[in-house]
Amino acid sequence: MRFFTIAFFTIISTVFLAYGQTSQQDTLDPYGFVTKYDTGFNGIGPKVYILPLPRTLKDEMIDTYKEIQSFQDSIRLGFQYQRLLSTFKHTTNHQIIGKVLPDTISTQEYSRLLQQFVDQKNHAVLYAFYNSKAENDLHDHNTEEAVNALYTALSHAQAARNELDIAIIQSNLASIFLITNRLQEALTLETLYLDHTNKTKNLAEQAASNTRIALIQAYGKDYKAAENTVIRKAIPLFNKSKFYEGKIEAWIILAEIYRSQNKHTEAQWFLIQARDLAKEKSYSEKLAMIEYMLGSSKMIQANYKVAKNELEFAWKLAEESSNKFLQLAIAEQLGRSYVYLKDYELAKSFLEQYWILRNNLFSKNITSIL
Repeated sequence: MRFFTIAFFTIISTVFLAYGQTSQQDTLDPYGFVTKYDTGFNGIGPKVYILPLPRTLKDEMIDTYKEIQSFQDSIRLGFQYQRLLSTFKHTTNHQIIGKVLPDTISTQEYSRLLQQFVDQKNHAVLYAFYNSKAENDLHDHNTEEAVNALYTALSHAQAARNELDIAIIQSNLASIFLITNRLQEALTLETLYLDHTNKTKNLAEQAASNTRIALIQAYGKDYKAAENTVIRKAIPLFNKSKFYEGKIEAWIILAEIYRSQNKHTEAQWFLIQARDLAKEKSYSEKLAMIEYMLGSSKMIQANYKVAKNELEFAWKLAEESSNKFLQLAIAEQLGRSYVYLKDYELAKSFLEQYWILRNNLFSKNITSIL
């Protein structure tokens, strides 16, 4: 009987002890992640470490899109750099380079021929060569070398007294100074190019030059002057010359000027004008940029559903484009719109697209160059 009583109390004690530990474990770890505790621990530190809940896809997407938001400025600078490359002007005798300095010859022979042109003071070949070299330097993201090459080209063009090519080289210098924030130099040089177009009465080039001047003014935060330059000078000249592609670009730049002032309603109005004209004249390559800017503007106004629709259309158009910076900007904004609309799977999908494009485009540390 005594043995039975001892055994009974032993079983009861074990049950209560187990229950007590389970109850304590439930209290200590409501999430159920930790399976063992040393309840008798009496050393330094907490008696038990409570593990946090794992991050959900929602948490991950919200946090990651916050982290990458600061990189938007680098994307914008990269896009401006690409715009510079797309508008770089060749001299009137650009074709001569391939004839007198063909790529098929050896490096040594190439250098020998170049020195020969220097010795002969063949300024026409030399300014064409150095202007072309500057373009190659820009493709390699060597802006300082490009500037040096253009100054050399300018000195030879001035020696050759070719006014048109002098103006072209000055405009190329102005574009580089714009993206490197040497705004006064940029404005001076682009104004010289505009003066030349006024002399030759080239209406389309006058309009395009005024648009570039407006961009320089906007970068210097002289927004009112920039608006007037586009509306009162560039647009009427585009209309007279019937240079519709340039007019579309002018509308886009005007929208950029208003966006810089957080005037998104005005920016959207000009973007719609650009979109209508692009559709009318079948300039599909401009539509992706316009749709992106419309969607991005709607994002700032917290109109996420409309922004998503605009950005989805922009993405479809941009997928066929070679403009990878535009694709990167759209992927970032479209993914962000999905976060706001709580579609975290699609947000994750575009985040993957974003990182592929970003790692590819910024492998050469473009931000430090700009």
